[in-house]
Amino acid sequence: MKKFTITDRADFKLHLTTRECQSPEGLMALDLIREEFDTKGDLTNTSTYNFYLGAEEIAHLGGCLLSLARDV
Repeated sequence: MKKFTITDRADFKLHLTTRECQSPEGLMALDLIREEFDTKGDLTNTSTYNFYLGAEEIAHLGGCLLSLARDV
């Protein structure tokens, strides 16, 4: 499993975890994990969004995200 931190603020964190699924071969599970914190730093809410993508879909998603970043 790999874990990436996308946003790390005092009130909000966003992580991406990835792992290979056992079946079918080549399928990856991507989890976007959103955490919210109060002013004391206590965790108040967590949401997890699951996606199951193959290599071509991940490459396409990456390209789309890069094009968004270039437009900012």
